[in-house]
Amino acid sequence: NSDFLPSLMEETQGRGVDIVLNSLSGKLLHTSWECVAPFGRFIEVGKRDFLANGQLAMAPFIENRSYIGFDLFQMGKQNPRAHER
Repeated sequence: NSDFLPSLMEETQGRGVDIVLNSLSGKLLHTSWECVAPFGRFIEVGKRDFLANGQLAMAPFIENRSYIGFDLFQMGKQNPRAHER
């Protein structure tokens, strides 16, 4: 559930965190996105919202937050020898 948001924001004096490694979807994805501090990074490793063409609030980008979608399985399919470098 989304009960973690108030405690996290209180613990960080309302700033949020620098990095969120997220695999949550739906409402919880949006709650996690709210946790990102200015200049922070959100790294999405889940695929459910990608496959469903989910939408994300754009306003947090004003404070230079980054959203990165990462699919390790797809990376291995497209570039199976990347680990050899």
